[in-house]
Amino acid sequence: MYRFYCLAISLLILFAGPGHASVSRIKVGIFPLEPMSFIDAGGTAQGLHPSLLREIAKREDWALTFVPISWAEGLEGLQTGNIDLMVSITYSKERAEVMDYSSEPAMEVWGQLFVQPDGQIEEMADLQNRRVGIMHKDINGINFQKMAEKLGVECSYTAYPNLSDVLAAVREKRVAAGVTPQLFGLRHAGEYNLAPSSIQFSPSPVYYATKKGENNHLLSRIDAHLQRWKTDKDSYYFQQLNQWTSGQKTTHIIPKWLWFTLISFVATALILLGFIILFKVEIRKRTRELVQSNSDLIHSEARYRNLIESMIQPMALHEIICDENNKPVDYIFLDVNPAYEKMVGKTADQIVGKRSQELFEENDKEWTDIFGRVALTGNAEHFEKYSDALDCHFDLVAYSPKEKQFAVVATDISERVKMQQEQQRLQDKLLHAQKLESLGVLAGGIAHDFNNILMAVLGH
Repeated sequence: MYRFYCLAISLLILFAGPGHASVSRIKVGIFPLEPMSFIDAGGTAQGLHPSLLREIAKREDWALTFVPISWAEGLEGLQTGNIDLMVSITYSKERAEVMDYSSEPAMEVWGQLFVQPDGQIEEMADLQNRRVGIMHKDINGINFQKMAEKLGVECSYTAYPNLSDVLAAVREKRVAAGVTPQLFGLRHAGEYNLAPSSIQFSPSPVYYATKKGENNHLLSRIDAHLQRWKTDKDSYYFQQLNQWTSGQKTTHIIPKWLWFTLISFVATALILLGFIILFKVEIRKRTRELVQSNSDLIHSEARYRNLIESMIQPMALHEIICDENNKPVDYIFLDVNPAYEKMVGKTADQIVGKRSQELFEENDKEWTDIFGRVALTGNAEHFEKYSDALDCHFDLVAYSPKEKQFAVVATDISERVKMQQEQQRLQDKLLHAQKLESLGVLAGGIAHDFNNILMAVLGH
């Protein structure tokens, strides 16, 4: 009996080796690599690989447990037994020494460089002596380093735990560019305000992988399903492939940051258009007001001109001239009416623009002081003055229509002054005659009185 138990145990150990271990409960390592694999906000594994594995698990009666990990943790967990299966694994000789691959790739992924949308990096030469972000142990980063080395482009590299950290480093300008799988980068570039560059390289098939020598039966079943699905274009595999890849962004689709820029541009353009319309309306309004104002000014000037030219009294407009101490020293003629031209015997062309001293060849300080006082204070004055240059007496009214300007309306009162002087002369003669008459009457009275006295004396 003891020998029977030993034989049974030996046979069980022989047939229950690593290649035939139970796979009914499978721990699948999943790291963020959209759209191939990721954990959504609800904590559920999503993407092409989880979808395919769930369908295979239904047909194989497997119980799947998806374990969220980073890429480096997945490689380590596969060796320590913390996980049974890894997804999205690219082939390399070094990895083939410690893990087994499925023979049928799930899909093919290109590597691509993602950069700031400022156009500074357009080709490999633009990366000379600059820092590039890659994911730790990612085949795309390794392939990019090999390509840069072959092209003679010297770059420095910073490795990050996951691809999101790579894109974040580019956004924050800790690195000049970041290497990610193309599908992942195109899906998330807009979230980080990045743009895909034209640098694409090394298309790599991605496989499922297990620890070397373990769970080979698991890989063979996955291969069997993939091979059968790939022969039928309407199979579950192609349905999921189209679902997870057809809706992703490519270099021909506008990224989110560009949508935001376009929307901002359109909004700004509409606002500017509104301002332009309002501005045009305001311009039309101001133009109408200006036209009306000019029309009013023309009519006002015409009325002024008609009024001035129809005046009988001479009138002239002047501007006062002051010295450095703001003391009036002379004045210049700005405009005159026909009556003024007639008075001085000169035309307006001979008068306007000249100083009073040039026109009359005299410098009467009293005239300048009076006119300067009117022009500088704005207070009108009414006075009479004799002009030696014109040999006339004038009744003058001076007022200021504008600062440092004054207008004078003159009335020739020479005849009136002469009449007053003649009247004064006649009054003086009459007064003198009246004085003589009074003196004669006084003398006659005295003689009469003296004669009376004299007659009395003679009578005695």
